Amino acid sequence: MRTAFDVNWGGTDLCAEFGLYIEYGSISCDPPAPKTCVVEVPGGVDIDLTDALTGHAAYGRRKVAFSLCYDGRGGSAWQDVAREVVQLLHGIEADFSLSWDPGFTYHGRATVTSAAFVPRSSCRIAVEIDADPWKVREVHTESVSAVGGAKVTCRSGRRPVHPLISCDYPVTVEWEGNRFTVPAGRTYRMAAVTFTEGDNEIWLSIYSYRPASWADLAGSTWADVGRYTWAGISVADGEQDPDDFIGDGTVVLQWEEAYI
Repeated sequence: MRTAFDVNWGGTDLCAEFGLYIEYGSISCDPPAPKTCVVEVPGGVDIDLTDALTGHAAYGRRKVAFSLCYDGRGGSAWQDVAREVVQLLHGIEADFSLSWDPGFTYHGRATVTSAAFVPRSSCRIAVEIDADPWKVREVHTESVSAVGGAKVTCRSGRRPVHPLISCDYPVTVEWEGNRFTVPAGRTYRMAAVTFTEGDNEIWLSIYSYRPASWADLAGSTWADVGRYTWAGISVADGEQDPDDFIGDGTVVLQWEEAYI
């Protein structure tokens, strides 16, 4: 059964799997309330500290609610359908998507507030979800070769995020005039880097290398350089021998593009 509205809970399409439909008028998915902090000043102008700590507003949990109905046409007893849905949802935390908000993934914990027989529709299962305030459009993964340096443009959403970075080599990062080095071999969340809504440009470089020019290879033959990777050949003024430079200098960035 396909309906006008569907809910996919943890990879299970509730309507298609159980022969349910979402009751018209039962859907609620309001934006999360902002967390505000205003200090009252007697006799003066109140001070709004909402953005003081992070430079942007924070938000409370989002409430999502809907009613699933079963009309018996799926061939199963309504008690069996209700039991399976309760087992799948009640008290469980998972990612979920809503057909009336296509392209976004939510995350939250579900509560089945009622599951009862209803004339004409066999049963109605009322669901409430205590969800994170942010909904994710995409988890971006960007891979670039940072040998000699590379500028990466990262599209981010309404939610400010600290991107993850991983590389097999130490990586020099330049962000908004600041420079720091990320160690090799692990994945790190860069607390010093905050992507905000729109395009964000970040500079990545493996060590302090500069790209080699043909002049740097003057006098060399293919026999001299044939045993090296191109990454090793293309590095000049490096801090290690080309024999020690293994791989292609790939750096991987990952971040969520999320909105209210």
